Amino acid sequence: MKEHIPYTDSIVFAAEYMVRACREYAKKAIKDNNLPLNYEEYLILDVVCANPGLIQMEIAKKIFMQRSYLSKLLTALEEQNYIKREQSMKGKRQVV
Repeated sequence: MKEHIPYTDSIVFAAEYMVRACREYAKKAIKDNNLPLNYEEYLILDVVCANPGLIQMEIAKKIFMQRSYLSKLLTALEEQNYIKREQSMKGKRQVV
């Protein structure tokens, strides 16, 4: 029988702790630099700038976000003129 490892000693806990620390660091950097974005909007713009032409589904996968929530954030970013969405030549999916 395997020895029980307390959650706080597990690699899962360490990974979640690291992600939270990185997220808090990014939020502070956004605030300190007076960026008019929230953390999620910043993530989207970072991914889009690094990968122009992605469809919404691809962006959602890269930042682990549900497409319905992503769609709302993309609409807000488009209204603020941060992004432009166009119809894909392959179908009706929107390209950012």
